[in-house]
Amino acid sequence: MKLSIYQKIIVFLLLLCSFLIMSVLAKKDSVVADERIHIPAGYLHTMQGNYSINTEHPPLANDLSGFFVGLFAKPKLPDEDPSAGGQWSYGDKFLYNNNADQIIFWGRFPIIILTVLLLYLIFIWANQLWGFRSGLVALILAATCPNILAHGHLATTDLILAFSFLGNSF
Repeated sequence: MKLSIYQKIIVFLLLLCSFLIMSVLAKKDSVVADERIHIPAGYLHTMQGNYSINTEHPPLANDLSGFFVGLFAKPKLPDEDPSAGGQWSYGDKFLYNNNADQIIFWGRFPIIILTVLLLYLIFIWANQLWGFRSGLVALILAATCPNILAHGHLATTDLILAFSFLGNSF
């Protein structure tokens, strides 16, 4: 079903609002426990080729976060071996011996992009099945869902899993 220009504008504005809300939340919210490990692990994976910490999680979300941190925040690594003093201690030193706010924001940014893409996929899916109105309702419900808003701006592995499941159905 082809969308009119007005329908495209409505969808774009809803996605833009979601992006802006999550971007503000990413800047304002303090770091959550998992991010203290996911972000440094992703940075070590992508920029150093070191997979010694956070081996219990799939690396894709961490690597996306770490790549953006390396690209935009350019942190200095702690002097110690990442696996020597424990991943939590290393993560704290990685964040707080640098500009933690900048590292956290850039670590969260790719997850925000994936969340917006997830919302768009939800719209496309419902639109294909039941038409524009249903797609719009699905988009509004997903964009205002507390779970998506809570996890869609954090550098964790939660949203990439949802994105992968839905993206695999296309």
